Formats: sequence, C-alpha cells, structure tokens
Amino acid sequence: MALNVTSDFVVFVWLAGATSSQDNGGGATKAAWDANTPSDFMNTDSGEAIVSVNAVNVTSAAGGTKLNINHAANVTVITGTIARLDFSGTYINGYFPVTVVDNNNVTIDVTYSVDITCDIDIGGAIDGLFSLIDAATDLMDASTYKCDVFVQGDETFTADLTVAAGGGTTSTMLRFLGVDSNWARIVPTRVAIGGGIANGLLDTSIMPRLTVDTGFSLLFNINFVQVDGLWVTGNDPVRLMGSAASDQQVYSNCVIDNASTTNNAISLVSDVGTLVYNCDLIASGATGNTVCCLMDAGSVVIHSRIISGSSSTSSVGIRNDVGLIVNCVFDTVQGLAIFYDANASTVEFHGAINCTFYECGTEVQVPNFESFTPLVYVNNLSVGNDTTIIDNLWTSDRLFFSAFNRIIDFDTTKYPTDLTGELGFQDILGAGTDFVNAAGKDFNLRATAPAKNAGPMLGNCGAMSDEEAAGAGTGEGWW
Repeated sequence: MALNVTSDFVVFVWLAGATSSQDNGGGATKAAWDANTPSDFMNTDSGEAIVSVNAVNVTSAAGGTKLNINHAANVTVITGTIARLDFSGTYINGYFPVTVVDNNNVTIDVTYSVDITCDIDIGGAIDGLFSLIDAATDLMDASTYKCDVFVQGDETFTADLTVAAGGGTTSTMLRFLGVDSNWARIVPTRVAIGGGIANGLLDTSIMPRLTVDTGFSLLFNINFVQVDGLWVTGNDPVRLMGSAASDQQVYSNCVIDNASTTNNAISLVSDVGTLVYNCDLIASGATGNTVCCLMDAGSVVIHSRIISGSSSTSSVGIRNDVGLIVNCVFDTVQGLAIFYDANASTVEFHGAINCTFYECGTEVQVPNFESFTPLVYVNNLSVGNDTTIIDNLWTSDRLFFSAFNRIIDFDTTKYPTDLTGELGFQDILGAGTDFVNAAGKDFNLRATAPAKNAGPMLGNCGAMSDEEAAGAGTGEGWW
C-alpha cells in the first residue's frame, strides 16, 4: 500500500505492543504534528485510530475533482492526519493525508472518477516496525521522502528487518527516534553502574528495546538514516544492526549489544559518511571474532563507549577503513581497541583523539599497508599494564604523530619504537587511580589526576565532558 504524501516531511508514529492495529493511519504531516498534540491524532493510551469505520461512502468533493469520504464518526479530525483507505474497487489502496475537513467529511487528494465505498482509519499508531515497513513499502520507492518514525515501546523481531532505499534519491531521509509514553523524544543519561555521579553506561530503562531473535538483524539501507534513542539487543553471527549500503548514516544515543560469539554489534557501510555519537557499542559474546563496530568510508565515532568481548586474541573495538575516533572510552577490549583495515584501497586519514583506553589488549594496530597515511594520536589516556599502545605491522618506520598522551601502569617493553615523526609519550607511573570509579564505569578524572589539564592542545587527556570538549575546561571527565 502506498503512502501518498506531498508534504516535504511526514511524521509516522507506531506503538509496539499496544492494542493498535496495522490498519491505523499511523501518522501526520509535520506541519499538523507541530501545531497539535499526540492526542489529536490517536488515543494516546492505546494508540488506536480516532476514526475507524467500514463501508463508508466515497463521492466527489466540492469541485468534483477529489474524493470526499463521509465517516460519520462525530469526532474532530485534524487536517494533515494520515488516513488508511481500503477501497472496494477502482482506486488504489493506501495511506493518504487528509487535506480538507468539513464536519464528518474528509477530502483526500485522489482524483475522483466514480462513487464507491471504502474502509477508513484516520490517525492512530502502527502496531510495530514490521507493520510500518510493510505499510510504507511504496514510500521507499518514491523519488523524495523525509519521514520521522517515533518509536515507543518494545518489539521482538523473528526475521531480518531491511529498510531499503528503492528508487530514492539523496533527499530520501528516514529517522527512527525513541520516544517516551508522551511521545516526547528520549535523551538518555549516563549512569555509573557502581554508583556515584551520572556517568558510565547509557540508562536503558527509559529506552524502547528492539530485541532481535537469534540469527537476524536490523538493516537500514536508505540514502540517509538516523537512529536515535533505541536499545537494540540480540545474537546475530554477522551484525546486529547497521547497513549494507547507504549514503549517510547517523547513530546517536543508542545502546547496541550483540551477544553473538563471532561478530559485530553494528556494521556500517556508507558511500559518503557515518557518524556514531554518544552510543554504547557492546559485543558481549565471550569468544570468537567479536567486533563492536565495523565502519566504512568517512566514518567518525564521537563520545561513545566501546565494550568488546573477552577473547584476548580476536576481539576488536572498532574496525574501519577511514576514520576519526574522538572522545571515546574503550572499556576492557581484550584484543584490539582500534584496527585499521589493510584491505582498503585508499586510507586517507586515521586518528584517535582524547580517548580513554582502559585495560585493553592493544590500543591501535597499524596495518601492513604501504598507502596508509599518517596516524594522529593525541591527548589520549591509557590505563593497564597489559596494554600495547601502537602495534605497527608495517615492515619499516611509519609516519606517526603523537603528543600529550598519558600512560598509567605501563609496561615500557611495549613502547612503540618503529614509528617516525613521534613527539613522544609522557609516561606516568601509578596505580591507576586517575578515575573516580573505573570499576563502576565512572571514568571522570579526579581533581588530582596527572592527566588533568595535561594535554596543552585540547585540555585533559582522555575522554572529556561536553564542556571540556567545547573548550570550557570546567568538566570533571567524560560526559
């Protein structure tokens, strides 16, 4: 069924687990949504449609060019609300915005040809993500669409969910946004599991949870996608979430945890660029080639926590071709924290800036790849005597820029000696007491920490708070 909309932006809402039905209209134009409240479009307790009537009369609207539908439901309908129409014949079934409201009559932007009947459902929430994608299949083939999907409640998937771009252009945009019971956008906070100040893992208690059954994944293969405020869990041997092909992707404020013993929490392939911001990427499988984040061209990871599996020989925090990693915490990644793929045809720039590496196996591995360009390693903080800072696989010196890094509990035999252009590590001997509560996932720096204000270029060493990252210098650690 087609979603036939002419507005530049459409709000499409769904409520997983409610008593609502796939037959609901499921949304509104953005102009209508912004000017009204959720209760104007649905029963906000159950997500039901505000109008749901069968076999109503379809005639010509005033002027005789569009469809007039008399629903006789005696309720107020907001212009711009999406209606689902199932015609008895002649016209193509689909989802249409209401363009005119006159008492119990609504006008739909479909060219009139003959009187018939139809079933009509106006407003309400789609009852699940699968239902949404089924309903909007033809939308994916439109030349232009921009759509917000408000995600409320939890859902379990027993098959792959693939959102495809179809014939869309670069103006195709779909955003999946976690919302609360009042349909307000969720902005999750960070809470240390060991107590103390609000830092550490993202608080999933307020986030909609998408549970993917064993062996399945969620793929968003569209021209532009943003996924925000969602908690995704499951066990897939390839990847739990991501894309196989897309122009641009943004993943923000999400927790993605793949319990598979073999592969990725998130895998992102992009022709233009990818941004991962303020996410927890977790590969909680105990063994195997566990990768938290596999990324492609133009990738940037900012303000995120990466937790990999416990395999000391194969777990990887981030594996990418072209990337910049800024203000992230790599938390007990037993294998490689950052691995740059030697199979890339062109590697233009790599960098790790203001990152905290806590009890990792190897922080960065430089590939045996002649075209690999300089690696920038600045203002990072390393903790753990088992850590190898840089593992250079190239057979000769590698151009490398390093400055203002702090290393605590460091084994000097693992110091990289085969890199050129290095300004030198600044080693600190100590018991790893820089953090407020590292065991409780609270990586705030203590006021007396040697890494505090130790990076003349960018303030503190290691991951910083928003204020510090912006140059204010008033924060006490990361986030």
